[in-house]
Amino acid sequence: MKNKTILASILLCLGLLVSGHTATIYESSNLGPTGIGAGVTVANQFLGGRFQVGSTATTTEIGGHFLGTGTFFGAIVRLTSLTDFPDSDVLNTPDVLGHVVMNFPSTSAVVTGNLSVVLDAGFYGVIFGSNFLGASGSGSAPTGSSDIGSPNYFFRGGGGGYSQNGFSSTHFFVNGEAGVLTETVPEPSSFIFLALGGVVLLRFKRA
Repeated sequence: MKNKTILASILLCLGLLVSGHTATIYESSNLGPTGIGAGVTVANQFLGGRFQVGSTATTTEIGGHFLGTGTFFGAIVRLTSLTDFPDSDVLNTPDVLGHVVMNFPSTSAVVTGNLSVVLDAGFYGVIFGSNFLGASGSGSAPTGSSDIGSPNYFFRGGGGGYSQNGFSSTHFFVNGEAGVLTETVPEPSSFIFLALGGVVLLRFKRA
């Protein structure tokens, strides 16, 4: 207990705070109007976007703007580059790190599914489809959102085989939590105050 108190005091004095924070790991676009009646087909045709992670992060949820009937899946896939595709047409290879099954809404809306996957620094894809990975349905991803930069979209055709781009202005996202080291150097007066507080705390513990 004494060691933990000493460590906490030192960290407090130095202003070193390690914390987890919720962040957007990937977002393809700024969400456009919802309640749309059509879009790019999501069923045997899979839609995805590639992204890069600079340091270790843990996903908490994935999703996007969809509509349809039945269920669909969302999956995180490890890639080797920003031009790579998943290793299998049916997403049954080890590069698939995790997936979640979600319900299509009858009118277009943002759908979110909980998915916890640890991502090391590297390249990844988030991909959505149906009739595989325990999902069964037919739907679409509405266009009309404002792409952020030039999203690295890709898709799997209904008969199999991946291709680059082919659509745009859809809304996909990956949210998560990352450990952040915040190095805050206090003002001199603040540092003295914190140091004195640490000394008083240690003396109190010894008493």
